[in-house]
Amino acid sequence: MTPSRRSKTKANGMIVVFLRDMTDPFFMPMVTTIEQIADAKGYGVVFVRKCNSTNQHIDHMELIGNKADGVIFLGDGTSRLYEIELLLAVGKPVVVVQGKKQVEGATYLKVDNEKASYDAVNNLIKSGHKRIVHITAPMYLNESLERARGYERAVKKHGLEYQYKIHIDMEYD
Repeated sequence: MTPSRRSKTKANGMIVVFLRDMTDPFFMPMVTTIEQIADAKGYGVVFVRKCNSTNQHIDHMELIGNKADGVIFLGDGTSRLYEIELLLAVGKPVVVVQGKKQVEGATYLKVDNEKASYDAVNNLIKSGHKRIVHITAPMYLNESLERARGYERAVKKHGLEYQYKIHIDMEYD
């Protein structure tokens, strides 16, 4: 990014996106869109993979989050309330996608995972499919549970037997 493209109101011209996994097929289109829009507005984007290690996440917040012009938490489990409160307290805009708990001042985007899964499976059944496999992220994630409920509800609505053996729980690498 050239200095002429940076607005005088931007401290660093950087947006930080915390996410669980760069290979998550649900969030990859969002990642691409974030990059495109940020670039068009003269911002760079730094993607930080959020691991399960609390210490690593805190270090990333201290190293990157406080220096960013804005922060996006992309996916369930990528943010903690105190992190959002800390960023808002120092005047950083915060967007949380799929967050469960809300902090006043942050922007929240939520997908109705259960309805989306239900609609997808319902469409497959109406197209004549009877044995539909549900492959999901780890079931300890809220969004996975919601998607599984939608899958199960659609299968049962059409009188098909819900078979857990064709419900596959995948771990991210």
